[in-house]
Amino acid sequence: MFRCGAPISVLLVLLSLVSLGAPPLARAAENNAEKAKRLFLQGNKAFDEGRYGDALASYRASFRIVERPSTLFNIAVCRDRLGQTEGALVDYRRFIRIAHKAHDAARLEKAHVRVAKLVKSLHVDVTISSNPPGAAIYRGDKIVGRTPATIKLALGANPLRLVASGYRERRVLFHVSAGASNRFDVTLEPMAKLDITVVPPGTELVATRLGVQGSKPRSARGHMLATVEPGDYQLVAKLAGYTSQTLRLRLTRGAVVARHLVLRRDATGNAQQPAPSADDGSTKRSVLLYGGIAAMAVGAIGIAFAVWQGAEASSLSDDVQRAATQGSWAQDTYDSAKRSERAAIALYVSGGVAFAAGTVMMILGLRTSKTPHRAQRLPKWQLSAGPGGAMLRTTF
Repeated sequence: MFRCGAPISVLLVLLSLVSLGAPPLARAAENNAEKAKRLFLQGNKAFDEGRYGDALASYRASFRIVERPSTLFNIAVCRDRLGQTEGALVDYRRFIRIAHKAHDAARLEKAHVRVAKLVKSLHVDVTISSNPPGAAIYRGDKIVGRTPATIKLALGANPLRLVASGYRERRVLFHVSAGASNRFDVTLEPMAKLDITVVPPGTELVATRLGVQGSKPRSARGHMLATVEPGDYQLVAKLAGYTSQTLRLRLTRGAVVARHLVLRRDATGNAQQPAPSADDGSTKRSVLLYGGIAAMAVGAIGIAFAVWQGAEASSLSDDVQRAATQGSWAQDTYDSAKRSERAAIALYVSGGVAFAAGTVMMILGLRTSKTPHRAQRLPKWQLSAGPGGAMLRTTF
């Protein structure tokens, strides 16, 4: 009996202990629910009074006790009202994940609408650093900062360019998320550098990258300082009258290749200087000289006609005076004399202006000249005029 009764006694003791412990556990859960509800109602009261910060604190305290979807929705709304839009977006999305489709249908609809608006409008802080630092950050053609920098970017993919002197341009697609750290570090690849000097000055230098189709040659005269892509290059130095030099160079990433070249005269020993530029002022000189000659000729002809008209006016005036001494008045002759006098004055003025302009053009043309030639000497003018006409002779 004892042996049979002992297990039964143990079982009864265990059942008694369980029955004694159950009420405290139930009471604790009930107390937590009541506390969470009380905090939730405090949050509602603060929210209705516009105290969104106090409401947020109450809702968060309630949610830590009992994780109810409706409490999380209210947390998101409070953060939205307080301008914490990035945090609000995170909480809205979290609410959507845990909400009950039936019980929280109205709140789900509002959350989806607000999330869609925030995703389109929200810009968050993004920190970009680079190696080396100081790289320019481009959005399109506009610089928005230099690394390290914190800039505002939209959610999603953001294409940017990082540019630093001596380094290859880097195009990066930055994926930005709400609630994430959004810190990016970019390493730029160094380019190679050519530093080539040559004697004599004016020697043409051409560097061509080998093995790359469509590669554009780099050219310079006398000194080439260029940042280029790493690779194999052919360098040619050439100048008329000198023996050309050709070098093969291998440029590694970050390397600086410096060379000093000296060209030797060719076999004839007659080094020719580079051909002068086609625009050496000869066209301007010719225009000024010949334009000046033409203007001076027109002016001289005008002056000659003025002399002739003056002589004509003088002769007619004498006829008028003779008629007056004889007791008559020759009105027609007087009118002709006045017309000739006015014509002479007009011709003197216009001819003088044209001659002066031509003289100025000749002087400018001579100053523009680089080598002396016959056209540089001012022309000599010989003018003779009389009642019967005028004659102009020009000699150089």
